[in-house]
Amino acid sequence: DVKQSIYGWRGGEPRILDELEHVTSPPDPVEFDSRPLNHSYRSSLSVIAAVNAVFDDIGRNRAVVAASPPAAAEFAKWFGTQSTARTEPGFGLFLDLPPKGDDESAEDVRIRVAVARARDHWLRLRGSGGRIAILVRRNKTVGRLVAALKRQGVPVVGRGGGSLLDTEANLALLQSLHLAAFPEDRAAAFDLATSPLRGFIGLPQVPGRAARRQASQRLRSWFASRGVASVFDEWRRALDAELGPREVVRMRQLVAAVERLERGADRTPIELLELLSVAKVDDPGHGAVTVLNVHQSKGLEYDVVIVTDLGESIVPMPARQKIVTQASSDPAGRLVRVSRAVAEPLRWCEVSALHDDEQRRSVREALCVLYVALTRARDGLEVHLEPLARLKSGEESADSSRSLAAVCRESLGEPEEGAAEIEGCTVRWRHGHLAPAPDAVDALDREESEADEPISPAPRLQVVGGHRTRRARAASRQAGAEERQRLFELPPRDALDRGQALHAAFELVGFVGEDPLPTDESVDLKIAAACPGRDAEWRRERIAEFRDAIEADEVRAALARPGPDAELRREHAFLRVLGGAVQEGAIDRLVLERDADGRVLRAEVLDYKSGSTVDPAALDQKHGDQLRAYRDVVVEQFGVDPAAVRLCILAIGGRRLVEIG
Repeated sequence: DVKQSIYGWRGGEPRILDELEHVTSPPDPVEFDSRPLNHSYRSSLSVIAAVNAVFDDIGRNRAVVAASPPAAAEFAKWFGTQSTARTEPGFGLFLDLPPKGDDESAEDVRIRVAVARARDHWLRLRGSGGRIAILVRRNKTVGRLVAALKRQGVPVVGRGGGSLLDTEANLALLQSLHLAAFPEDRAAAFDLATSPLRGFIGLPQVPGRAARRQASQRLRSWFASRGVASVFDEWRRALDAELGPREVVRMRQLVAAVERLERGADRTPIELLELLSVAKVDDPGHGAVTVLNVHQSKGLEYDVVIVTDLGESIVPMPARQKIVTQASSDPAGRLVRVSRAVAEPLRWCEVSALHDDEQRRSVREALCVLYVALTRARDGLEVHLEPLARLKSGEESADSSRSLAAVCRESLGEPEEGAAEIEGCTVRWRHGHLAPAPDAVDALDREESEADEPISPAPRLQVVGGHRTRRARAASRQAGAEERQRLFELPPRDALDRGQALHAAFELVGFVGEDPLPTDESVDLKIAAACPGRDAEWRRERIAEFRDAIEADEVRAALARPGPDAELRREHAFLRVLGGAVQEGAIDRLVLERDADGRVLRAEVLDYKSGSTVDPAALDQKHGDQLRAYRDVVVEQFGVDPAAVRLCILAIGGRRLVEIG
């Protein structure tokens, strides 16, 4: 069912199903029996009526056509009028959300209405075992919906919208990884010193540099010898009595997540931090209402489904995109072209074609997401449509007019005059009958409600009593402690920061002898941004080192203008397809020399290295491949002869320019 293809973000391509005859071509042709899935065994009559009302004329839907005519035609070809084997009427309801008030956002309105409607449905179905889902497009809405429903006493569970970083206790644990990786991290040391972990780590109330370094060394030793999960779990058990129910759950989830990550591969503290910071976890417990995103709902069904969060543009915005791509005509083939995303007024012909293709895929998948959302409902479907936003000039917002809410409005037409209102929302479309919620419901005791919902299963990491699994893992860790030790060894931070600082300073240099050198103030700001953990004295030392280097004759000559028509590009960014993968980077300093017609005749690639090594063979062995990749980029972008591209390294510590063959 290509209408349910919602995984383009990870490489899914519905054209493979659409063009199977071409994908499986001779010499071994395959005969296919194609059967479109247009008959439902899940949804009630009213739910199917709602699906047909939205999609029957989707090929001429003005919101879709305005976003991408090819996507409109493609989805119209896929969609056939739906039918159902069920005879129950059920209900279908599309509500126009009210405009936001002075002190609320559009998201506040969405959440307020969704919570009120979910509570009503829960009261109606209470005792019947009926299940309700609130489906959203973005994970960030899940947590707020869950919290708001809990405040109303509704038993609710969130799927994958929770963050391991949403409690102070977990943030403190993660700061221990920061301090282990960065002994100079004052913020991490301060957070730990003002948290209950202070006593475990041995930090004074105001940790100075020596105390920070000692604590960092202590943490690295513990993590390397015992594993991060084991240390975190020990702290969790010691703090359990001081934590609230939510903090207990989140800390258990954090420990379990760290254990899974450590079991899967050897990871440095920074790698753990990066993975944990983006991890999504379920909110604990069980409930009659489940809040989740549409992708997570695929393959599931619920008695009543509320669909909200449909106001975002279905057209990809350049500001949110990094690259646009074009696949080969073979749907199973590789990428053939790639470009940085470019704002619409600046696109030239070839880039416009890539953006159009990207837009077609994005709009087509958005329609698939809407179709999947609507067809999760068994008995009842309720869809909340955000109002059309307008600019200060009174014109329609382009984003709002190209949203899934706009698609539904176009398909359903305007509400009838004098249409009913529910929770301040105008009924735009209705099918079937929805029984009203009970007028009076016994007040819910929050403590009893929370007691009925198990906070979390028992902790997965057991240490008390010498648990067999834990003992085995501890023994395994001890056996490999020497190998793990390297993960927690500090890199030569001074050398890394020095290199970053000098690189940042030289990035400000134009053509020496012609352009003024950067001031100490501008260099200091640049270094502070590149090395945020360094103090003013350290930055002054790097500025002095930069001044000494820039005064060397060979350095000045290397950075002077080579000819009257030379063009300088600093931090020249590039992006290209190489071997079926996307390669991205930046050339420190690129100088181009053109002829009278603007063609590039010669180019010089210069890469800054902070070391003092000036031996060409040693530098070539270490950095030659990088420089030659830069040459390939220059040849591709500017059409220059490879022999006319000079590759150089400026060894700042050695005050020399070294040419690489």
